[in-house]
Amino acid sequence: MGQENADNAPRSKVFEALMRLKATEKKKPSAYASKRYELNVDSENHLVELKTTYESSAENVLSKLDALERKMTGGDNYLSFYNEKKALEDKLLLTLDSIERDNARVPISLLKRLQMKKDSIEKVRKNFK
Repeated sequence: MGQENADNAPRSKVFEALMRLKATEKKKPSAYASKRYELNVDSENHLVELKTTYESSAENVLSKLDALERKMTGGDNYLSFYNEKKALEDKLLLTLDSIERDNARVPISLLKRLQMKKDSIEKVRKNFK
């Protein structure tokens, strides 16, 4: 009987450790973790501006679209990137519509870039219809 207790001791320690790990998984993340903001620091005035989710989303889509268009200009895999480009264009149009619908405050330069890209997308799509 002494042998069984000796074998159960390491198992109980492992079981307790696993239970503690499982308990930490169930904790919900804090409210601060769910909001993601990027900080822009103005070095002259030491002012901090928060990038909104609209702004970061639009910049992300624009950069991905530009990178994809650069890949496509090589001509090697144009057709393989076409569906991805169309999906990114749709996402860009939805982002711009949501910015306009919600009257979100975004920098004018970003809004102009989005509008120029939207115009070029609509021009190309109009020619193919």
